[in-house]
Amino acid sequence: MGCYINPKDLPKEKWLLNKGILTTKDDVLAHDYNDPCVGFVPVVLIDNGAFQAASVLYNEEERDRFLLDRTDRPRTFWFVDIEDVKTVSPYDSYTK
Repeated sequence: MGCYINPKDLPKEKWLLNKGILTTKDDVLAHDYNDPCVGFVPVVLIDNGAFQAASVLYNEEERDRFLLDRTDRPRTFWFVDIEDVKTVSPYDSYTK
């Protein structure tokens, strides 16, 4: 199971609108996980029908798992400041 954002005070979609920058799949593919100066991480919001899931793509393996997913579930991609992600997810436990 991956690292997901789960804000307590509002829906994931609204949290991403407030904290994230909408981006493209191509931009997420080009993201440099090895550059410590970047300061943000990709998040993918997936529409699962009954609920939305917002997965933090904290490394290349996790990114590729979601980008190579062949399902037709609608998804949007976001860049979010790492410090904001830490407030609503267990990000640190996945990146140590």
